[in-house]
Amino acid sequence: MPAAGMALAAALAASTGPDLVGVLVAARVVDLTARFEGALVEVTAGLGATVEAGAVVARLASPEVEEDAASARAALVAAEAEAAHAGDRHARLEALGGLVSGQEVADARLQRQLAAARARAARARLADLAERAAGALLVAPFRGIVARRYLEAGARVSAGAAIVRLLDAAEVRVRFALDEESARGLAAGAAFEVLAVPGTPWSPPGGRLGGSITGIAPDRDPVVGLKLVEGRLEADPAALPIGLEVRVRLGGGE
Repeated sequence: MPAAGMALAAALAASTGPDLVGVLVAARVVDLTARFEGALVEVTAGLGATVEAGAVVARLASPEVEEDAASARAALVAAEAEAAHAGDRHARLEALGGLVSGQEVADARLQRQLAAARARAARARLADLAERAAGALLVAPFRGIVARRYLEAGARVSAGAAIVRLLDAAEVRVRFALDEESARGLAAGAAFEVLAVPGTPWSPPGGRLGGSITGIAPDRDPVVGLKLVEGRLEADPAALPIGLEVRVRLGGGE
């Protein structure tokens, strides 16, 4: 088990007097992954940086996709020129009426239809490659904090490889753990308070924050042997440092 996971498990399993030990966590966590094999050109956001929704976080390059796209563009130009020529020829022959045979007009019509089909196929091929090329840009799906950079510029990546981990900066929750007997009497909506752990640099406004439980795990966590509980806090997410250990007091009492 990674050291960070062991530390989190130890924090969740601990308790001090009437208080429980909790950890501030992001409501959403997502790993941005490569859609195809290629080279990682750059990671634009540093560790701990806040990025806006839609911002480019990393960029990949794939020579194969770029070469295929160039070939597809050339093929589309040729196919559209062929379709235009076939269309003009068919129109000219039809305009001549009885001066040309019906078979010649029919053949020209068929060539126009075939050329138009090839042009449609070429456009579809180019659109498909353009979509793949767009996948070279890893974009933040929401406003978030860069929690991890798995790879750095210059790395060769495979399809599906994680590049950057983002934490949702819009909502921070507290996660703590309870034994089954304590958890049995709780339900979503139950109140609690969050207080600072003595000696930490962070302190909630007024000394404590109110919150309410949003969910209780149905089974015990195999790592801590307890049921994990999450709750929403009544505070500005920007003022809540993700990963910080806090004290949790159930019931919101003294």
